[in-house]
Amino acid sequence: VGGCQRINSNDTLANIDGLSALTSIGACLQIENSDELANIDGLSALTSIGGLVSIRENGALINMDGLSALTSVGEFLFIFNNDALTNIDGLSALASLGGGLTVSSNDMLVDLDGLLGLTSVSGNLRIDFNSALISLDGLLGLTSVSGNLRIDFNSALISLEGLSGLTSVDSLTVSRNFELTSLDGLSALTSVDSLTLSRNFELTSLDGLSALTSISGDLEIEGHPELVNIDGLASVTEVGGSLSIHDDASLSSLGGLSGLIAVGGPISIYNNLRLCQNFVDDFLEQVGKDGERFDNNDGYCPPVCGDGIVETGESCDDANTTDGDCCSSSCEIEPTGTVCGPAADICDIEEVCDGISPACPDDERLPDTDTDGTCDAYDVCPDDANPSQADTDEDGRGDACDPCTGGIDASKPLLRGTNFTAATGNDKLKYKAKLVFDGTVSISPQAQGFRLLVEDANDDILIDLEIPAGLYDPITRSGWIPATNGKKFQYITKTPVDGLLPKVILKWNPRRPNEVLVNVNGKSGNFADPNVALPLKATISLDPTDAMTSLCAEAEFPGPKPLPHCRISGNGVALICR
Repeated sequence: VGGCQRINSNDTLANIDGLSALTSIGACLQIENSDELANIDGLSALTSIGGLVSIRENGALINMDGLSALTSVGEFLFIFNNDALTNIDGLSALASLGGGLTVSSNDMLVDLDGLLGLTSVSGNLRIDFNSALISLDGLLGLTSVSGNLRIDFNSALISLEGLSGLTSVDSLTVSRNFELTSLDGLSALTSVDSLTLSRNFELTSLDGLSALTSISGDLEIEGHPELVNIDGLASVTEVGGSLSIHDDASLSSLGGLSGLIAVGGPISIYNNLRLCQNFVDDFLEQVGKDGERFDNNDGYCPPVCGDGIVETGESCDDANTTDGDCCSSSCEIEPTGTVCGPAADICDIEEVCDGISPACPDDERLPDTDTDGTCDAYDVCPDDANPSQADTDEDGRGDACDPCTGGIDASKPLLRGTNFTAATGNDKLKYKAKLVFDGTVSISPQAQGFRLLVEDANDDILIDLEIPAGLYDPITRSGWIPATNGKKFQYITKTPVDGLLPKVILKWNPRRPNEVLVNVNGKSGNFADPNVALPLKATISLDPTDAMTSLCAEAEFPGPKPLPHCRISGNGVALICR
C-alpha cells in the first residue's frame, strides 16, 4: 500500500486475515474503533510502515502478535485506549521509530516487554493512564528520547527500572503514579531541559536522579506526601528556568539543593508543612534571589549552630562553628582546661576555658613593670625601660639598669655588716677593695659622685649608697675633700645618706695610675635582714652619672671556700663576705 491503510469504525469486524499478503505501507496504518476485532494476525507479513501507526479504541483486541514482523515505523506509534490489550509482545522486532511513541489508557496492559528491541525515540514518549501497568522493563534497550518523556497516571506502576539505559531526554514528567516509591530507573540520566515530579503519592526520595547535573529549564516538585528529602538532586548546579517546590507534606530539608548556585527564573517554595522556613531563607540567600512565593513552610526549625542565637538544644552559640574558643562547633560549652588562647610568646599567658562560660577569658600577659614590651620574668631590666634588652657585658643585667656595664672585678674585696641583729638604726657597714683597671684612670668624685650597691642572691637590694658630687660645705658639713696632692678623696657628712652615716675614702696614686683603693665605712644604718639570701654581690661605681661607665668594679662572693664567700657569724650578729 503506497498511502494509508485505515481500518476504522467497523463495529462487527472480527479479523483482518485478508491482509496477510501485505508487506509494507508507505504512509500510515490506522486500526481504530473496531470493537469486535480480537487480533490483527492478518498483518503478520508487514515489515515496514512509512508514516504513523495508530491502534486505538479497539475494545476486544488482546495482543499485537500480528505485527511480529514489523521492524520500522517512520513516524509516530499510538497504542491508545484498547481496553482488553494485555501485552504488546508482537512489536518485539521493532527497532526504530521516526517519531514519538504513546502508550495510553490500555487498562489491561501490565508490561511493555514487546518494545525490548527499541533503542531510540525521535519524538515524544508518553506512557500514561495504563492502570494495570506495573513495570517499564520493556524499555531496557532505550538510550535516548529526542523529545519529551511523560510517565503519568499509571496507578499500579511501582518502578522505573526499565529506563535505566536512558541518558538524555528533553523534558521529563513523572506524575500521578500512585504506587511509585523511587526514581531509581533514571540513574543514567545526566541532563534534562525541564523536570516535573508531581503527586506520586508513595515517592519517598529522588535518589534515582543522583547523576543529574543540569536542568536547563523549569524544575517542579509538588504534592508528594511521603517525600522526606530531595538529596537525589545534590549534583545539580543550575536550574535555567523557574524552581517550584510545594505541597510536599513530609519534606523537612532542602539539603539536596546545596550544590545549586544559580536559578534563572522565579522561585516558589510553599505549603511544605514540615519544612523549616529558615531553610528556605538560607536557600534564597544561597542562590542570591528573592522568592516569588515562599510561605506556609511551617516545620520545626532545629537550632542553627553558629547563628549567634542560643536556642533549645544549645548551651552556647558564639556565631561560629569553631572549636577551641570555649563554645564548640556543636554549640556546647567546652570543658575546663580547653586551651582557647595559646601563648603568643614567652610573656603571654595561655588562656583556658573554665567550663562555665562560653567565652575565652581576656588575654593576659605576665607583668611588665617598665612597659618596655618584655615581661619582668624575662626582662634584663624589669624596673627600667630597655626595649632593645641590650646587655653589653652579658652579665644578665641590661645596660639600662646595670651600674657597671664595662668594668672590672674588684681585687681582694671585703664586705662586712655588724650589729646585724641589733636595734633599728644601729647597723654598721664596711667595704674595701682594690680596683686595678687595664689602663690609666682619672677620678673626680667631687664632680661625679660615688655609688656602692649591695644585692643578695635574689637580686634584692640590701644597700644602695649613692654619694652625691660636690665639695665639702662647712655649713652642711657634707661633701668631698680632695687631698692637695690629688692622691686621696674623702667624703664626710653629718647627714644620713640612703640610711647610713657614711665615710668614703678613695686613694689614687699617680705612680700607679690604673689603681684605686676604696674604703667605705657606715654606721647608724638599718639594713640588717636575718633572711637575707646569700651570697651577696657588691658593685662600685666611680662615675654614677654615666650609665655605661667603665669606671666600675664588681665583687661577687659565690662560695664555697676557698672561693670568695659570705657567711653569717654563729651568733648572727655579723655578716662577712671576703
